[in-house]
Amino acid sequence: MENNVLNENKNEEPFIEKDHKGLKTFIVIAILLLLLSGVSFFCYYKFYNNPKVVIGNILNNSKKLFKTPDKIYDISKINGSIDMDLKLENQELQKIGKVINDIKLQYNLSVNNNDKYGIFEIYSKYQDKELLNVQVALDDKNNILYLYLEDLFDKYLKMDINVEISDNINTEKINDDVIVSSIANALDEALTEDDFKREKDEVIINNIANKVYRNSLVIDNNNYKRIMTTFIEKLINNEEFIKEMDKINTNEDTKEKLQDILEEINNQNFDIVLELNFYTATNLKQELVMCELVYFENSINNTNSVTFVPMSENEFIISFIEGEEEIATISLKRNSNNNILVSLEANSDGNIIKFNFNASYEKLDKLDKLDTSKNINIEDLTNEDQSKITDNLMKNEALIKLINDISTFFSQSM
Repeated sequence: MENNVLNENKNEEPFIEKDHKGLKTFIVIAILLLLLSGVSFFCYYKFYNNPKVVIGNILNNSKKLFKTPDKIYDISKINGSIDMDLKLENQELQKIGKVINDIKLQYNLSVNNNDKYGIFEIYSKYQDKELLNVQVALDDKNNILYLYLEDLFDKYLKMDINVEISDNINTEKINDDVIVSSIANALDEALTEDDFKREKDEVIINNIANKVYRNSLVIDNNNYKRIMTTFIEKLINNEEFIKEMDKINTNEDTKEKLQDILEEINNQNFDIVLELNFYTATNLKQELVMCELVYFENSINNTNSVTFVPMSENEFIISFIEGEEEIATISLKRNSNNNILVSLEANSDGNIIKFNFNASYEKLDKLDKLDTSKNINIEDLTNEDQSKITDNLMKNEALIKLINDISTFFSQSM
């Protein structure tokens, strides 16, 4: 009986030993994982938590906020609308503000770069009634412009022109990745860690308080020339950047302009303090919450700032602040199909000015030319033709109402 018990205990020992070996292995792996996590955490705070690194990553990723149309088409169309909304404190000015508010504009711009031909159409209303509708056809190959005044004259007004508009437009696709990356890399090489600082802070966006890190770059008379000289020199020596910028600059003299800026930097006294703040979330990703440019002159006790808030990948808001007062806000939003909405709101002494602009860009398979065969050279207009245009203008109810409203405002103001 005893032998059986001993045998049973002996049979269990290997299993107990195996369990201990497994436990030891588990403990070793756990310790290694903890050590690895600790090293990673330490590296994060020593490297990624560095404000210079954080700002560099933001600049490298900023190209998402500056998307250009996917392609510049040879035949394309831009269309949209423009309107204003004025709210003025002065009672007299309110009347002219209402006149402006009641004017609505829509436009279409169609271009065929291959044929050097374009059509510009503008449609206007005043108090929801037709005001003036105008068509302009530009035949750049033949240096001719045709103007058609709808309901005013039954012929196109022909004008000879001598400008080469289309030749100055570079339709080659611009590689914005190269431009943004080049600027970011040049800045990275121009700046040192001593130019940066990092602090905990709080910003309010849409009435919500956000705990953030403020990663700051300060530029003043002590480091301005060093930073800007290195930055400009890096761009001058970057041939890919120069090539892409020359596509935008039709004179193709980007390098010469940068050299002029470099010479100007070396000769100027920098009396301004600039502080560029990047506010990032306190999580591991440190997403950009807001950018802020604060600037003031040493000789003037007045601080101005510009803030940039990315609401999403395709929408951001820019605010202009003087002292403690927000004087203007620009909202830019990009929807699908290359549609852009721009809204401006300015506030000064209680006067509010709102401006709305939207534009949609699209490809056209073809652009049919307007039938301008029925035309007359504007220099050949007879007195009878001019009288006909004037008579038709006076029959336009919206135009008469607009003229009367403006006349009433000026007569009461004098």
